[in-house]
Amino acid sequence: MNLLQMSISGGVLIVVLIAIRTLFRKHLRKQAIMILWELALIRLLVPFSIPSPFSVYALLPTNTRGMEPMYQSPVTNILPTATYKAIVSMDYIANAAPAVSISPREMIWLVGALVCVLIFTLCYLSCLRNFKTSLPVSNDYTASWLAEHPCRRPVTFRQSDLIASPLTYGIFRPVILLPQSMDWDKPKQLHYIFLHEYIHIKRFDLIRKLLLTTALCLHWFNPLVWVMYFLFNRDIELACDEAVLLQETGDSRADYARALVDMAVPKSGSVHLFSHFSKSVIEERILAIMKPKKITLVGTIGTLALILCIGIGFLTSAQAARTEEPVLPQSVEENTIAKISTDMDTIADLPSDTSTHMTYLSADSVVSDMATEVCWTWPTESTTLSATFGERVHPLTGQTMKIDHICIAGNRGDAVYTAREGSVTEVAYSSAQGNYIVITTEDGYCIYSHLQDTLVAVGDTLESGDSIGTLGATGMATGPCLSFKVVQNGEAVDPMLFFK
Repeated sequence: MNLLQMSISGGVLIVVLIAIRTLFRKHLRKQAIMILWELALIRLLVPFSIPSPFSVYALLPTNTRGMEPMYQSPVTNILPTATYKAIVSMDYIANAAPAVSISPREMIWLVGALVCVLIFTLCYLSCLRNFKTSLPVSNDYTASWLAEHPCRRPVTFRQSDLIASPLTYGIFRPVILLPQSMDWDKPKQLHYIFLHEYIHIKRFDLIRKLLLTTALCLHWFNPLVWVMYFLFNRDIELACDEAVLLQETGDSRADYARALVDMAVPKSGSVHLFSHFSKSVIEERILAIMKPKKITLVGTIGTLALILCIGIGFLTSAQAARTEEPVLPQSVEENTIAKISTDMDTIADLPSDTSTHMTYLSADSVVSDMATEVCWTWPTESTTLSATFGERVHPLTGQTMKIDHICIAGNRGDAVYTAREGSVTEVAYSSAQGNYIVITTEDGYCIYSHLQDTLVAVGDTLESGDSIGTLGATGMATGPCLSFKVVQNGEAVDPMLFFK
């Protein structure tokens, strides 16, 4: 999945969660709402999904799905198995460096993301600079309170005259920062304030907020992510209030609400970067405190079922639709054995002239005396190969995988040509292949993937060398490239066999 697909699917999930939050806020626990928000956060940050028949995207038409499996081929039921051996030196491929270019849209996104990162970073550093002027707090009450509430990470108390309400900062060495005006003669109020911040620390809410801020910087162009950012921060405080009251016994709701009102004073700084006991949506928080939700077995089961359904439905992708293998004419007899020279000294280097597209003799004359000699055309301007037919380590997942095609790195917008004559049988898009074209030839078909634009339509008859589109980086591509696949007799064949 590319960033735009992640943002779109994440936006769909955010809309669903906002509807659930609005309709069932009186019935769902705040912690359950936080779990649902975390599912949306996963969708915005994780660049892949698991195919599932229960995905909501399975309801979409096949050609409009944006959530296909990562390695789905545009033509299904084709095994990436070759019957021929590669005749291109792997050393040559390993040394080939892919061309680097960036489109205007990518530049705009990058500038926006960097601006967001800069703003949040400067704001955070400014707050930390103020926090460093705070003084440590050490008295009998804080010492006894910490003894009653142990934590694996060392928690310290500090005071500052630059803040107006308590907050927490620091992940590995968390600090509960108190205002200088804190009234130490109200032990009950202090207890609730400390417990509120302590729960933020125990739940690693600062890491949640860091991931949320990261998602916002990546998807700054999506207004739904901004809505999620503010609702997420609001619900963190509501969930923390709920957790405080669950730990307290007796009628403590009025006392806790009173403590919340007493601390509801204006603040400064970026409160969304820290966990705080504040007046944020004070009315909603007090109403939630005074109207507790009863925890029942039926309600718990229903909540778990809702979370499970949302997770399976929106974090998975549609499975590939199964289609029948096209019947292709054979150009080589079944019992013909390919005989290819393995002497690498006899292999001619690829041409260096990239000013025009190039024509080469077919390798049919090499692999079989019965094959008809056909002229093939190099499919794009560049001759730089960034991936070869066979096995390699995937650049995104790090897993060893079989490659049933070659990748030709080039510049975005370079022309893409038909390698040989044929008819267009498919022009579509998938999250793995991006924009792709399938051209059926007399003995098989060719697939051209990751195209920026497509210039042909299904049914078009093409000659060798005709322009069919432009080179791009759509789908799961790490840079501008053309993925070129050749299938003959129902099996993927190394395309480099057809270029000398």
